[in-house]
Amino acid sequence: GYRYRFRIINAEFLNCPIEVSVDNHTITVISSDGNNFSPVKADSVVTYAGERFDFVLNADQPIGLYWMRFRGLMDCDERFKSAHQASVLQYQGASNTDYPEGDLDYEQARKEGL
Repeated sequence: GYRYRFRIINAEFLNCPIEVSVDNHTITVISSDGNNFSPVKADSVVTYAGERFDFVLNADQPIGLYWMRFRGLMDCDERFKSAHQASVLQYQGASNTDYPEGDLDYEQARKEGL
């Protein structure tokens, strides 16, 4: 499969680190704040306010739809103790009328990572 480079920028203002992961995929983190380093494989990456990370995703899973999850951690405001969001990673050839498998809740976004 193809490899895709993602650059994520944490533009939030709270002290609320965000864990980023993609269901059924391991990511390879290659850069932080513009500084390249030896690649590190992980199930997720945690970003703090103002940080940037680059990671590579190998699209080597079966054709389908996969949740890309974003989960707030630690010192988030009381209103956001279980804050989470998601987007869909869609492989070419996958149905665009369905949703990925798996629940969209705070605990489902928990991954071991960098």
